[in-house]
Amino acid sequence: MENYRKSIEIEPNYEDAQNNLGYALASQRKYLEAIEHYNAALRVKPNHTEVHNNLGNALAEIGHTEEAIAHYLIVLNQKPDHADAHNNLGIALAMEGKLPEAIPHFQHAIRYKPGYASAHSNLGNAFAAQNRFDEAIKEYQECLRLKGDDAQAHNNLANVFAAQGRIDEAIAHYTEALRLNADNPEAHYNLGLALARQGKAEEARKHYNEALRLKPDYAEPRRQLKSVPAEQNR
Repeated sequence: MENYRKSIEIEPNYEDAQNNLGYALASQRKYLEAIEHYNAALRVKPNHTEVHNNLGNALAEIGHTEEAIAHYLIVLNQKPDHADAHNNLGIALAMEGKLPEAIPHFQHAIRYKPGYASAHSNLGNAFAAQNRFDEAIKEYQECLRLKGDDAQAHNNLANVFAAQGRIDEAIAHYTEALRLNADNPEAHYNLGLALARQGKAEEARKHYNEALRLKPDYAEPRRQLKSVPAEQNR
């Protein structure tokens, strides 16, 4: 990062250094600082597609979704086959609740970048949000075929199986999600719900408690603990 700063000190109009420094700052979640450097790069080279894409990502992270969408559209106007911009635009549209608009962009991302695991996962999320569970399962499974260690995809696939009443399959994927990332409070809570549906109250209680340990303000597992039979909750 210091090399980028030194390059900018020598030549403030070095747009690639501004972009690279912005990217490094964004990777540290310093999004406001990153945005300053992306904008500096665009003042020098207004049509720099990668900077527009990166700026869109930083804006989305701070909740400026409409501005992010505008930058992704600039990218796609110049490069209609830019898979990452399609994927990112799909995410932003989904965040705005515009699932019918988001889905084609995830599909474009997959078309232009075969093997794009996260785009399959995001498409699965969009289908799941529309209760199109069979289509969601297909996308999550393809994501996991490409990237078997995607803990969030395992969790999301398990959610769909749970919604279909396929509890054994749901538990298997929640368990794998936690093997990959034991510090996910949502996966602990979800696994607790699935175990409770099988009458395994004591095991469920352990996962509710773990979810609360990881996320003390997590209201849902706290509510579920109150429903655990008293003899199981001593």
